[in-house]
Amino acid sequence: MVQKRKLPFYLRILLPPLLALALLWGGSFCANTLLDSQSGPKAKQILLQTGEEIRSANQLLFEKKTYRIIYDYSIAFLDSAIAFDFLPNYDLRGLWGLIQHLPHNVQIEKIRFSHHSVSFSVSTDSPQQLKTLLEYLQNCEQYSTVFFYPDSQSSSAFSGEFCCYF
Repeated sequence: MVQKRKLPFYLRILLPPLLALALLWGGSFCANTLLDSQSGPKAKQILLQTGEEIRSANQLLFEKKTYRIIYDYSIAFLDSAIAFDFLPNYDLRGLWGLIQHLPHNVQIEKIRFSHHSVSFSVSTDSPQQLKTLLEYLQNCEQYSTVFFYPDSQSSSAFSGEFCCYF
């Protein structure tokens, strides 16, 4: 009788985040290639001729920012799995909610997980946008407590770190 060999424990833990990271990276690479390809301007011209609406430059930038957030999330997820030997208790609804409610001028610079929290380093040029993001995070069901720590040493006018506890 042939015995089935199981993957080592660390591979069983790391394989799903690595596959997700590869999928996200591949998707963003394909999207950027399509946007930058030579057929991109021709496709835009055809869409204009048929009267269809083209997305504004802000929407394109927001989509690219979305890819970057997903990439940073995947890296942080993988880092925490390696560093703490656990998978964070953070579902994808939280990630999509963050992306949907992120004001346009707010940049997420880094995402970090710990055992019972996730932190977002952010920067913007408007305190109102930080307040909007703070209100959204405080109203999320998945976070019990949300703190904002300003960063006075950043080059950005308004920057800091949101720390969200599960």
